[in-house]
Amino acid sequence: MENFISYSTCKAGGAPQKQLTGLRRYAMVLIAVLVAISNIAFAQIAPVNPPTGGFHIDGDLRANTPQGGIGDWVSGPGGSGGFIFNNDGTVNGGVNAQLVRDPYNERADIIFTEGSKFNADPSTWAWSVSKAPNKNDINNAMYLVTRDASNNDWIVIGGDRLSTSGTSYIDFELLQKSVTRNGTGNGFTSLGTEGGRTVGDLVVSMEYSNGGSKPIVRIYRWQEVSPGVYDYVLPTRDLSALVFAETNRTGSVDVPFRGFGSTSYSQYAFVEAAVNVTGVLREIADPCTALSIRTIFIKTKASDSQTAALKDMVEPIPVTINFGSATIAYGGPYCPVGTATVTQTGVANGTYSSTTGLVLNATTGEINLAISIPGTYTVTYTYTTNGCEKTTPATVVINAAPVAPTLSPTQPTCTVPTGSVTVTAPVGTGLEYSLNGGTWQTGTSFSNLAAGSAYSVRVKNSGGCISAPTTGTLNSQPPTPAAPTADVDQPTCTVATGKISVTSSTEGLSFSINSTNPADFTNTTGIFDLLTPGSYTIRSKSGVCISDGVTKVVNAQPPTPLAPVLSVTQPTCTVAAKIVITSSTTGLKFSLDGGPYADYPAGGYTGLTQGVHSIKAQNASLCVSPAATETINAIPNPPSAPTVAIVDASLCGPATATVTVTCPLNTEAEPNRYSYSNNGGAYQASPVFGSLAAGAGFSITVKDNVTGCVSSATDCNNYTTASCTQQVATITQTQSSVQSIQVTSEMKESKSLTAYPVPFYDNATVEFTSERNGNFVVNLYDLKGSLVRELKSGTAKQGEVNKIEVDGSNLPEGMYLVRVVNGNGSKTIKLLKKQ
Repeated sequence: MENFISYSTCKAGGAPQKQLTGLRRYAMVLIAVLVAISNIAFAQIAPVNPPTGGFHIDGDLRANTPQGGIGDWVSGPGGSGGFIFNNDGTVNGGVNAQLVRDPYNERADIIFTEGSKFNADPSTWAWSVSKAPNKNDINNAMYLVTRDASNNDWIVIGGDRLSTSGTSYIDFELLQKSVTRNGTGNGFTSLGTEGGRTVGDLVVSMEYSNGGSKPIVRIYRWQEVSPGVYDYVLPTRDLSALVFAETNRTGSVDVPFRGFGSTSYSQYAFVEAAVNVTGVLREIADPCTALSIRTIFIKTKASDSQTAALKDMVEPIPVTINFGSATIAYGGPYCPVGTATVTQTGVANGTYSSTTGLVLNATTGEINLAISIPGTYTVTYTYTTNGCEKTTPATVVINAAPVAPTLSPTQPTCTVPTGSVTVTAPVGTGLEYSLNGGTWQTGTSFSNLAAGSAYSVRVKNSGGCISAPTTGTLNSQPPTPAAPTADVDQPTCTVATGKISVTSSTEGLSFSINSTNPADFTNTTGIFDLLTPGSYTIRSKSGVCISDGVTKVVNAQPPTPLAPVLSVTQPTCTVAAKIVITSSTTGLKFSLDGGPYADYPAGGYTGLTQGVHSIKAQNASLCVSPAATETINAIPNPPSAPTVAIVDASLCGPATATVTVTCPLNTEAEPNRYSYSNNGGAYQASPVFGSLAAGAGFSITVKDNVTGCVSSATDCNNYTTASCTQQVATITQTQSSVQSIQVTSEMKESKSLTAYPVPFYDNATVEFTSERNGNFVVNLYDLKGSLVRELKSGTAKQGEVNKIEVDGSNLPEGMYLVRVVNGNGSKTIKLLKKQ
């Protein structure tokens, strides 16, 4: 509140005559008058409270000393007198008092520099860091603002000096504006605009010596002494009844908070005074005059001269002290909740009023914010001082609280166990939000809220007003099913696809394969069939929650082995039939003619009877190949025992005998079919055995060179000379429109025409050597003489070898004839086709 001395609002009880008297008294304050307070009785009591029992102005600091029941600066024994400071110098309770300390007897002290005068503009003063003169050196200074029973304002002051030699002067300047010491530049700043001060500022100056007399107190008032010129002047009124002062002239006194490093002051080192400020203002100015002090500046000076040089100082003390006035203040801006109390200083016992809409207690000044209408109000405090009614205002602002917030919750999900809450209204600049009474934030979202937890959100506006809460509770996190377990039915030799079946519970669940799209969870059985080889991930879904997946692999279908490749050895008279597998047998087992599967026998399958035999292969996957078949021919019959013609030795004939086989004999068609042996000798192509000694006997066998079969022996005991029954078949095929040949026993085979392999299965090779230059044609016939196909035709040179490939893959099993016709005639060779 602005510092001022008010005359215009003084009512003086409403008596105009008293107002005029006050104005005349003010006009008469023109000259300096010394107020010598030297004859007041020792140990006066200022009738104030606090402290309890009044304040003892006796030059001593202890309460209840020497008389009990009277207060002082610090506590004393044996009485009810109150005290202002604790022994450590701190303030006792809520009194308006301060104890300030200043460095002493050292060059680090801040003092006034030469040229700084008592009545000069403070902004012209200068300071330096140096040691103050001993009799001007301050260590402790203190003040107390209090009242008496008549509601008069008092100020009690005290100070000390390092040296008690000579006379010392200590001033307590009460300024209505701020005065501060500049941190740099060694100067001061004053906000006073009237010569650096404000009209009405006061100085309470105490002069004390070591001569045994009471201190002299002078009270100066700052005023305009001529147009635009200001100075401190002394009033003309007698103020002795309003000012009490004393020094410790009776001897040393205790100072528990220490002074100049000691717990006692030497005689004449301490001075104190009590001033009835209300009474002083009444005497030296208008009765309605008031002072609002904002700075107390404590300093020492060289003399009582108006231009005395200033010496030591205590740092200017900022204060708020109202003498004969009052101020009120409220905090705020407020919100419409609870109550607001007033801070009132100065004259008490006034009344409070306000503009409409504010619910105000007229006695206490308390505002009921909860039922007041938000807005801006003026509260007026009306009080009386010296019979003058005065007022002082204060502004109160009540902001409206924001509406309860509108919230948009985000619920926990299957994969996120927490939720969030977002404020959708109100939003904007200056708003803050709090969750569950926590820290305020400008962001509108609160995240990481536990599933199932309750939330309460409030809004606070820039005025600090808080809305009613909006509450709610997040849902519990929906359960996510566990990853399913599953088995795989793998493809088999005969089934190319696999099947995956969920083995864990399927109740209430749906399933997908290789998908996390909720729309794909259509399977409720947990069975997935007809799966081609590959990797599959099965997931389950409960509600909207999808489990982790279980991955299963459908293997490739096990391979079916190929039909084994067989090679057959047909039976002869001397060689047993055998089937050999020529394809790989590694890792396979085989079944002969539907028998059990077993390892392939070393050397192949033997002991086979005439007929068709089938062999199948089985691999480790138990897959079975198609059957491969071979036909075992019947064991060929041996030739009939030979018939012979015997020419014996005679007298007129040969000297030795000759035996000639007459049947069976080689023919032109088969010139090498048979060979003959006598008595186990080597077989020969000739059927004639000569030069046999008479009586030597014979034992002739015939061997079929095609089948290897050997006939039973014909000897002297069983021979016959019957005619040969050997037949040479002549097969005639009626010619068709295609071509045919007549198959006779005279068909010739030649060394220049060969075929292999015999027998053949899919392919055979025919080779012939041309005996002369010219054209040739090669045809394939069956045994009926019917043309199957032309194998090749063309021109060949003499001696040229020609190879013809016969594709027999589509030929039925059986015997075939290959015939080569050229300019030299024709040649024929047989081919045996096997399946």
